Amino acid sequence: MVPLVVHGLWSRGRGIVLWGEHGDRPATTSMRPSSSARPHPFAASVADLTALHPGKPASAVLLLPSRRGGPVASPELGSRGRPQQELTLEPWSVPALLIDPSELGDLAGTVSYGTSVRHLRAVVRLADDLVRRGRVLPTLVRNEIVARARWRPVARGGDAVALRALIAATPPVGRAAHPGPSPAAPVPDALHTPVDAALR
Repeated sequence: MVPLVVHGLWSRGRGIVLWGEHGDRPATTSMRPSSSARPHPFAASVADLTALHPGKPASAVLLLPSRRGGPVASPELGSRGRPQQELTLEPWSVPALLIDPSELGDLAGTVSYGTSVRHLRAVVRLADDLVRRGRVLPTLVRNEIVARARWRPVARGGDAVALRALIAATPPVGRAAHPGPSPAAPVPDALHTPVDAALR
């Protein structure tokens, strides 16, 4: 069992969110099931995360597969708990770190990173490649109050194929934010933001 696994997801309005699981902490909690988020019993602390990457301390609520007594560990962490129990999706609160997309290009070699981090790296690489090749256009993004000028990627041909593949390959933990967007939403949003930031 590895001691620490770091996961990532894209949070609209906040950007890339890292959180982690510790293999050497208790896997269960004595609290009963609840509709409100409970502290994840073996989540990594903010101090654990900031030792790996600079960023802004935060917290996140995630919908994770759970059994009676606690969340199920990710496959990267290894088996914990009783596999015969039925799984449900339950909200769990985890310490988190908001990082710049550039941090995904320099991962620490002392811990294990989950498939969600590798997936986010692929999204950021596609964004960087589209900017480098000038595959961007200015547009107006409207909300209920104002319209703002933004740069948006133009994904056509092979780029569109790559984007669809990234959407299809989004790991479940990459869609675990609660409340979360539609399954396809995190990838386009994660692509748009670094493209716009790179051109400002």
